[in-house]
Amino acid sequence: MAPPINPSSQPGPRTAVVMGLTVTGLAAARALGRRGVRVVGAHGGANPPAASSRHLTAVRSPTAAEPDKLLRFYVDLAVSLGGRPVLLPTGDRNVRFLSEHRERLAKHFAFSVCDPLLLDTMSSKRDFVALARQHDLPIPATVLPADRAELVAALERIEPPYVVKPEFTHLWQAAAVAAAGVRGAKAVPAPDRETVLQLYDRLAPIDPRLVVQRMIVGPDENHLSYLGLVEPDGCIRAEFVTRKLRTAPAHYGMSSLAESFRSEEVCRLGRSTLLKLGYRGLGGAQFKRDQRDSRLYLVEMGVRFSLYTALPVACGVDFPYFCFRSLRGEPFAPPTGYPAGHRWWNPFDDLRAMKRYVADGSWNWSGWLRSVARPHTNALFAWDDPVPGVVALGRTLAGSLRGATAPRAEPPRAQVGVQRASSSS
Repeated sequence: MAPPINPSSQPGPRTAVVMGLTVTGLAAARALGRRGVRVVGAHGGANPPAASSRHLTAVRSPTAAEPDKLLRFYVDLAVSLGGRPVLLPTGDRNVRFLSEHRERLAKHFAFSVCDPLLLDTMSSKRDFVALARQHDLPIPATVLPADRAELVAALERIEPPYVVKPEFTHLWQAAAVAAAGVRGAKAVPAPDRETVLQLYDRLAPIDPRLVVQRMIVGPDENHLSYLGLVEPDGCIRAEFVTRKLRTAPAHYGMSSLAESFRSEEVCRLGRSTLLKLGYRGLGGAQFKRDQRDSRLYLVEMGVRFSLYTALPVACGVDFPYFCFRSLRGEPFAPPTGYPAGHRWWNPFDDLRAMKRYVADGSWNWSGWLRSVARPHTNALFAWDDPVPGVVALGRTLAGSLRGATAPRAEPPRAQVGVQRASSSS
């Protein structure tokens, strides 16, 4: 059973339930709370820093590993809140859970997830390649090898360097891939054909449905992400472009420093991509410009709020609130523009990534200091809601102290194919 929440604090219909209390969930809760919306934040893990935000009431939920219990939890939660609250997913697993149980949950919540067939196709990197080819989307040269012989033949037609990806990102989170040296990675760079084949030989017994692409060469800041809110009638009501500056892990991870960016080229390509696919709701497309031909290539699609949701909110493009109003059938007025160059920073992840950036020469510490000294939006800390940031800092410092007193571990084995900056994710 979901813990009861006093429905008298605010009327139930002005309530939103945020699924997941990562930095994304925290940003969504803050955006809504500042607008006077009552927010309940549901999380399935140990007490996250975001649970201490003054803008939400945190409740513990079952995990995705127990889908029946999780479904019962959300049904009970809706009943305890009263009315038909808005339900906002902030992670891929949340979106998939909503899609799988959309008929049952739609009786209790207002929410939006894209067509289930499209969602399934977009979730698989291999299936999405076929969809992208069907709609003439700008993806890099790609091979989906059925076996080693097919891969060898295809590599003769695709110039190096390459990048190797799993069909589903979660497949490389499993312990089974630890021995292959790629656990936790979204993709692995390979400078030549021999390295690709070495990776294939190590990974195919564990994950045979690999994706091998021509690498999009260029620094991290060549990553440009489009996010748009598509109404049921196909009208794009709000949009935003973000440029990555650093990622964690370096070059092949999630953003740790990003900034608002204005580009009509990216907007045109982002709109075209979403509309060609018939996408509805909040969705995004991540592109990267290849420094060899200056073209933008589609890297991946997004079906939820971005990691750096707080950035467009700070720039006046309040996607959480716009989604809330849209799902309630209420009008909203997005801005006609937004400032470029406003930055979003996740300090803890960024500091961890800097060791690699400094080692490969992409950044130095003086450049890092200049990049974070300017005003920015912090992923965790906010002056009107400081406790989550303080909690995160305390836990990070405690972890560092424990690490300093722990026995030194053996250095990890070198990964095949790791190279310096010019790469794609």
